[in-house]
Amino acid sequence: MATFLFITKKYFMKNVFKLASLFAIVILFVISSCKKEEEIIEGCTDSAAMNFQSTATSNDGSCMYAYDMAIGIWNIDSD
Repeated sequence: MATFLFITKKYFMKNVFKLASLFAIVILFVISSCKKEEEIIEGCTDSAAMNFQSTATSNDGSCMYAYDMAIGIWNIDSD
């Protein structure tokens, strides 16, 4: 009888460790598969533009380039 209890306890302990390991792996998989919702920051995403925003994640069409500003209409008086 004592041998039976020893064997039962031995197999129980092996199964507990297997189940705990499996449970830990499943929990880690669930946590790692969850994605955070990315915050959308609108702005100029072109690094060649004068008003480039490194934190912008979505281009809103507001990029200004030096060439476009140079060919604009300039109202300069001599006074």
